[in-house]
Amino acid sequence: MAKKSVRRRSAKKTAKKTVAASEPAPPRPNKDFSNARDMFRIGDFDAAVAVLERLVRREPSHLDALALLASCYSFQERYEEAVKCHEAAVEASPADAQRWQSLAADLLNLGDLDRAEEAVRRAMKLDGRRGSTHYSLARIVARRGDHDGALTNLRKALELQPELRDSIVEQPDFAPLAEDDRFKQLARLKRSDLDYPFFEREEA
Repeated sequence: MAKKSVRRRSAKKTAKKTVAASEPAPPRPNKDFSNARDMFRIGDFDAAVAVLERLVRREPSHLDALALLASCYSFQERYEEAVKCHEAAVEASPADAQRWQSLAADLLNLGDLDRAEEAVRRAMKLDGRRGSTHYSLARIVARRGDHDGALTNLRKALELQPELRDSIVEQPDFAPLAEDDRFKQLARLKRSDLDYPFFEREEA
């Protein structure tokens, strides 16, 4: 009996070693990506782009590298190239709301409102609780002259992300709304003020 018990323990140890050996090793941090991220953080976009372009040629499905490269291009106002990075990312990860949102932002920078709205609505469908998507949609419809639509989406954006309030006055796309009393009230809102539908109130 003792010999059988020893054999069982030995077999279990062997099995554990076999399983451990068959498990893939955790991925090692990508040094190129880490270096590029550091360059991005200090504002050295040219150097970061050089590293990231080599990295994505070598690893076309490196989603974080694609996202960071798109951000670099955006800071350099190379929006068409940024859009291509985002398109590669959403093709590889179509269920990621943030990647659709990022695509929409650079399409908006390009002035392609139709495709920007399509991307924003894809992001909303995937995650309807993102204030930034409603903010982006507000910018899109404001550019089209739909003030009511812009204000409705701005209010929703602030309900979800109150900290966005600080940016609405400085956003050029909302300049046509500046004299609208509803916009002025939005710009003054505190988080506790978002509990009532002031757009539906009659003006005194």
